[in-house]
Amino acid sequence: MANAPGDAWPVPDKQGTFVLTLPTGKNLCALHARRADANITTRLFKALVANAPAPFSAELVRDDQKQTGANGMTHTLSYQWSVPNGARKMLFTLTTATSDTANIQALGTAAVISQ
Repeated sequence: MANAPGDAWPVPDKQGTFVLTLPTGKNLCALHARRADANITTRLFKALVANAPAPFSAELVRDDQKQTGANGMTHTLSYQWSVPNGARKMLFTLTTATSDTANIQALGTAAVISQ
């Protein structure tokens, strides 16, 4: 999302400053956190998206860890919300990094995807 066309806004909070981005031409929004507690962020993310409101159903579609150069060990979770016979789904993804030197410790996205 860096260097991509679109809009971005700082979102100050008592926990820190976050950046909300809306890339041009994509059905996606993202929230970047330079510093965030990975465990708390993951717990809050799961509480928000692991149980979809009716009539949606939630499905865990990704849960993996990966060693990266810039951010160290990262953990990515993705949940998909769908309705029976729906043409589109909502995909919620969170990637966290625990390294104190990570460029971004949390990146959350919400996207509308076609089946």
